[in-house]
Amino acid sequence: MRTPTMERSGIRLWGGSGHSTSALNCKKLLVSGLELLEDSLWGFPEFLYLYIFQVEPPQARLQTILRRNSCPVYPAVPRISRKFCGIHYVGVAIQRPRLSNMSNTTRLVEIHIVQARLRALRLVAFTGSVFPGEWGEQWNEAIVPDLLEFGFHARKVNEFCNLMEESFRPIDTKIVQISEGDPGNWEKNYRNALNALMHMKSFTIGHAHADHRRIFLAAKSNLIATYIKVSTDRFPEVTISIFGLVDCFLSQVIPRVRERQPQLRF
Repeated sequence: MRTPTMERSGIRLWGGSGHSTSALNCKKLLVSGLELLEDSLWGFPEFLYLYIFQVEPPQARLQTILRRNSCPVYPAVPRISRKFCGIHYVGVAIQRPRLSNMSNTTRLVEIHIVQARLRALRLVAFTGSVFPGEWGEQWNEAIVPDLLEFGFHARKVNEFCNLMEESFRPIDTKIVQISEGDPGNWEKNYRNALNALMHMKSFTIGHAHADHRRIFLAAKSNLIATYIKVSTDRFPEVTISIFGLVDCFLSQVIPRVRERQPQLRF
């Protein structure tokens, strides 16, 4: 009776005094066993080297993986034949985005328009909403970042689209009419208002009482964000209607840009 002497990957090699297998069959069995063994452990030393000892930098690991995957016979031809693939070093290049049929400046203008429009729409929503007086500080914290970012992007649109000398209708329009405590000195010029935001040193957000639209009946006051009073290092203090400013951009600037530069996509 034959007894097993070695077992690897499901292949059994038999030995004993009664062994009658020819040398050729033994060689075939040995090769098959080595192939299965190699197939099971292939890449194991690489795994130890890369993930246990952690001595190669990330790019070297990436090159190792790409080198293995770039082998011309992997994984179509399995087993030992893989070792004849050789070593292939694959360079990793960073691909920069390519702008087809447009210049970098054109894309930059589109970005500024989209960002200014997004902030303008948010500011229209804020200046048209009634909120309880107890929310005043938090309401200002929501408005001011949008207002500053709108000023930056809208001014860039003026520069890139050659609108610096353009005339627009006055921006001193307001959603509500102030009956008492009017701050005065309302800025009417769109371009000057943007310049004031860019050179702002200090500011005050002004709220109007929305007695005609009381929504929060339990609150002490119902307010609407109406204006921003700006002090700058170059210009006198002015009062800017928030709604009037962004309405000018949405209703006048954007249509004029579309008319003069129809190639822009926004």
